[in-house]
Amino acid sequence: GYGQIDVLEDINLSVEVGVITGIIGPNGTGKSTLLKSIIGVADTKGGEMRYKGEQLTDVQPWELLELGIAYMPQGDRVFPDMAVRDNLRVGGYVQSDAEFADRLEYVYDLYPVLEQKAGDKANSLSGGQQTMLSFGMALTNDPDLILLDEPSAGLAPDLVEQMFELIEQLRAQGMPLLVVEQSVRVLLEYSDYVYVIDGGTVRFEGEPAEIR
Repeated sequence: GYGQIDVLEDINLSVEVGVITGIIGPNGTGKSTLLKSIIGVADTKGGEMRYKGEQLTDVQPWELLELGIAYMPQGDRVFPDMAVRDNLRVGGYVQSDAEFADRLEYVYDLYPVLEQKAGDKANSLSGGQQTMLSFGMALTNDPDLILLDEPSAGLAPDLVEQMFELIEQLRAQGMPLLVVEQSVRVLLEYSDYVYVIDGGTVRFEGEPAEIR
């Protein structure tokens, strides 16, 4: 939770390699807080979180990048007054210049518009392009796990499909992804396993067909 406010309780879930794990539930039920607890922004008051056997509960947020965990937040996702390329460099700040150069080419191949606008300020991009930039920032660190908070928010339907097709490609490469999504239809279409959170706890879990 946050300070004296408890948001989540008795949450038990796992994210497996090469699996898109989805989280759905009503607004205000704690879905985003779950991701924030993993990255250390929300207060974890009990229990434990483990990543590849390593305890995460006391790990500082900036240390997660070195562990290979990337986070794409909900809402304001980029540094608006910084250039597109500089935003991407922030996403991969734990990498050497050579490593970053390789990942930058990878991101530009995925989203050519970011290369075209590399010197432009992020606030000059459209909403959809800013979402691409935010996802690109997560990918520049060459992560082993990606946490996505409502990646489809503000995107046109064709861009939503493009986003989740890319998520599927990452899954096919063995990448585990934990995705909070407002669109139940989209999440059930693309996820392999889904948790339903309501009232601050897991009410149901299973494959998408079961939840349908």
